[in-house]
Amino acid sequence: MVTLVTRGKGHGLGVASFTEVAAPCDQVWETITDVESWPSYHENIVSVERVNAEHNFAAGPVTHKRPGCDTSASSVGTKYRVSKVIHGHVHVCHFTVTFVDNEGPTKSMKFFHDEGGMLSMVTLTVEPSDDFNCCGEFTSSCEEELSAKRCRLMETAAVELSCPFGKALMAVSCYPPFNGMMKKIIKRKFERGLREFATAAERNVQ
Repeated sequence: MVTLVTRGKGHGLGVASFTEVAAPCDQVWETITDVESWPSYHENIVSVERVNAEHNFAAGPVTHKRPGCDTSASSVGTKYRVSKVIHGHVHVCHFTVTFVDNEGPTKSMKFFHDEGGMLSMVTLTVEPSDDFNCCGEFTSSCEEELSAKRCRLMETAAVELSCPFGKALMAVSCYPPFNGMMKKIIKRKFERGLREFATAAERNVQ
């Protein structure tokens, strides 16, 4: 597990985290895009409710906003209401799917997340792992073999703390020891989420 937390402009942060998963790319993709199953394995998520669409973007063609791609499907724009436990209290958050690409071995989903005082644009990406050498050199056939055995799950996020407390926290976060404390909190949050995704995908393979 590797996580990098950087300070952005104003009241923002940039986060990049990835982990290796002992499961095929397709299995991991199915796990992360089955949003309504998240409460079954994410410790702090109580419930997920789809509020505006009935299209399952884990299966079949999906919408993706790349040039030349069809954008007629309803997956992009799907909204969810998420109840999660934050500091011992249940809070309702919302997120909207803004981009999905499930073509090829590398797949990604992007969503806008509104968690009250924290706004974030999050991207989850699944790609073949290059950690073991199956063919001596990395070729397209090797990529297919890797996809069938294990993969890498990545999460990147641009985070803005919009509430007064968050802004004050960001204002002091550039000074020690607050900068170290802030990075540890964010790092722990993202690593736990990826670890829960990975564990669920690996369990489904068994």
